[in-house]
Amino acid sequence: MNRKMLVAGWCMLALSICLLTFLFVSLAPRYYRYKKNQTLMRAYRDVKALDLPDLDEEAYDILTAYESENLMFIIQDEERNHLYKTQGSGFKSQWETPENWQELYSDDPEIFFQPGNGLRLAKLRGIVTQGTLKYYVYVKERRSSISDYNEIVVPFLGMLGAGCVLMSGIGLWICYRRFGVQVKHEATLSKDQQVKQKLRSERMERLQKEFVTRMTHELKTPLAVISSQVEMLEYVSESEQKKQYIDSVKEEVKRISGMVGNMLDISVVEHQMEHMRQNHLDMREIMEYTAMKYEGIMSKKQVCLETFFDEGCFVRGDREYIEQALNNFMMNALEHTPMRGSIRMTLKKLKCAVRVTVYNEGSQIPPKDQERLWDGYYRNDQEQSEHSSTPHAGLGLSIARNAVWMHGGICGVENLEQGVEFWFEIPEESCA
Repeated sequence: MNRKMLVAGWCMLALSICLLTFLFVSLAPRYYRYKKNQTLMRAYRDVKALDLPDLDEEAYDILTAYESENLMFIIQDEERNHLYKTQGSGFKSQWETPENWQELYSDDPEIFFQPGNGLRLAKLRGIVTQGTLKYYVYVKERRSSISDYNEIVVPFLGMLGAGCVLMSGIGLWICYRRFGVQVKHEATLSKDQQVKQKLRSERMERLQKEFVTRMTHELKTPLAVISSQVEMLEYVSESEQKKQYIDSVKEEVKRISGMVGNMLDISVVEHQMEHMRQNHLDMREIMEYTAMKYEGIMSKKQVCLETFFDEGCFVRGDREYIEQALNNFMMNALEHTPMRGSIRMTLKKLKCAVRVTVYNEGSQIPPKDQERLWDGYYRNDQEQSEHSSTPHAGLGLSIARNAVWMHGGICGVENLEQGVEFWFEIPEESCA
């Protein structure tokens, strides 16, 4: 638990630092401009409240206070006579052209920014009407400095930091609660259960790594074919030849689609097996149901299905995954059974075990391939030549093996006189 808490703590700290950096970089400039907007608009509203034709000492104090906040002012009448101008403001005499200077002002002014000294300088031009006269107010930020930027942004950084610390504390509390419950749960398990759980986790981790490696390798070929065919399309002018390249691309896309579908299937098996629902199951009922599902496909392919099921074959497990293993055996048999061939399903009650077999007529599997065919994506040379156009990715038997293993069972394959028989055994309920 201490180790998990330490890892969780470092992860939350790293996450908080990353989040703080991201928020600061993305929001700090906006916050700076927001605060500047507030200052300029407040200054403009205060200027509007002054008696502009007759500025008194109180008015000068207000303007001077804003100048101490890094602002500059020019207030002038319609004849461009200056009623007020910040001393040492650096305004040039040609800061506005005589022809269009009034057009730059508005009764409803907006703040705009222009680059300056690495930051963006805020400006505002507004028209103030008092009586029948109009006055033109220009409020401008002095040249921004790093110290001015820090004065506004550092408090914002402090708020972000406090928020991230609070979030980290909540995250650590959640981790503590979760790991604490997990430790209490593990303490209630018997030593034998803990060993089984550890072995199961190690097996799932190994299967996951193998799966990623196989999937990456298998995708290289169709992607390379698609890339080359698309490149060739640029140099082909004949429509018939273009159609051939397009059909080839479609075929490889279909193949990849099949791989992705099987990838989702095996991901479900590998990641959810640890939470299987252990229920009382009647294997004869499952076998009969599976045989009924495949009657239509068998009839269409003119394949004869034979069934031999013992009574009283009960197990404890997850029906979904047992059916998945059986379905993969059946689909594998259908794929390799010739037209008008036969498939045989059997269910036998053994001592402390239940044995399921699926036999199909067809070509035998070379001994050197019998172990490797349980690995995802594997095909022997004969399969590659006979079924190269199908999108089958070779994952079905791998999924079936994993499902059987997670029920504490074993599986295998045997060559018979005229075909191949796949089988699996899982513990009988009374012996589990």
